[in-house]
Amino acid sequence: MKKSIFHSPYSKRADHSERDPQQAGLVSRSGTRRREDERGIVGEQGFTIVEVLVTSLVFSIMTVAVSGIFIQIINDERRAFAAQAIQENGQFIMELMSREIRVSKVQDQDSSNCTATTLTIVHPVNGAVTYSLTAGGVLQRAVGGVTTDLSASTVSFSRLNFCVTGSGTSDNKQPRVAILTSMRNKSGKQIITFDFQTTVSSRDVQSEFEN
Repeated sequence: MKKSIFHSPYSKRADHSERDPQQAGLVSRSGTRRREDERGIVGEQGFTIVEVLVTSLVFSIMTVAVSGIFIQIINDERRAFAAQAIQENGQFIMELMSREIRVSKVQDQDSSNCTATTLTIVHPVNGAVTYSLTAGGVLQRAVGGVTTDLSASTVSFSRLNFCVTGSGTSDNKQPRVAILTSMRNKSGKQIITFDFQTTVSSRDVQSEFEN
């Protein structure tokens, strides 16, 4: 019996559906799923609306998180610069006053309850020196009728008190002065306040040299 050279179209379609998807061109080498339309044209599938929305949402969340971290870093850096300026100015002022008080004469200015807001000392070279705080929070030093601002323009004092003991002429005690101050920055989104305190003993060098 001779074999028929004609084949049924149904058998071709069945053979085509049973082929391997890779060989049939339905799956690309990269793993991308392909589709074949009714005309036999094969093309790759695109992203769905849901996939695009989910991707956009994830990207937005990541952007907001990174932006928040960046802003926090900038704020922390500004806060560190402001704190550094306050500390540098405060340490300079405390060292300056301590150095002058240590070699000066402090007399009849006892204030054991720390209510004194001004301090006058007699320096062996500069003469009478007065420390005081203005209403605007500026620490001033007055010598011989000349007043000088000690605090920088970027900071202000919110407190200046002196605790003075042993300054009496007949108590036979060595004068001791405790300086209590509070400083803060004038500008910036965050106002930082630092408290400074130091205690100095007065030796009255001029009286020691005279004796």
